[in-house]
Amino acid sequence: MRQNYLQRAVKGLIILVAVSIAFVVCAQDKPDKEKIKAHYRLGEIYYEHGFYREAEKEFQKAIELSGYKSEPREEISQKGESPPKKRKFLKPYIIGQEDELKITVWENKDLDQTVKVRPDGIISFPLIDEIHAQGLTIRELDKEITERLKEYVRFPDVSISLVRMAGSRIVLLGEVRRPGIY
Repeated sequence: MRQNYLQRAVKGLIILVAVSIAFVVCAQDKPDKEKIKAHYRLGEIYYEHGFYREAEKEFQKAIELSGYKSEPREEISQKGESPPKKRKFLKPYIIGQEDELKITVWENKDLDQTVKVRPDGIISFPLIDEIHAQGLTIRELDKEITERLKEYVRFPDVSISLVRMAGSRIVLLGEVRRPGIY
């Protein structure tokens, strides 16, 4: 308990000294480079001690004094922590005609199948007959097969993987050199 109190006191003292140095440097008519360095050093001290909000403010001041314009950032949380970085995900793959899918059901080797999406967008699967797959994502098809298998399998755990994409077909008709399906 006493060590924790001493650690906080030392941390507070370090920050107080850093802030006072920054104010002294910034208050004097020093060149802008000195002010920029002072704000940057103070930002580093804040960051090392976990005061992220204050560190960001000091870094921002250093950037502004240097003449660079920065883009506005997301608001920092109340705890002073940096916001979590957002991930950018690609759009999920949508199943199309002629795609080949491998469907496996955990601990049911008899149900493991490699199926091809027919031209009408339907696949056939044991126990549940036909399912419309074209236009669905793999996750949606997985959910649909799992729901239908619950009648026959106690706890179905379905996995679907894309084996082969058929791609798009283009039909050229009319007065062209080589009419046909490409």
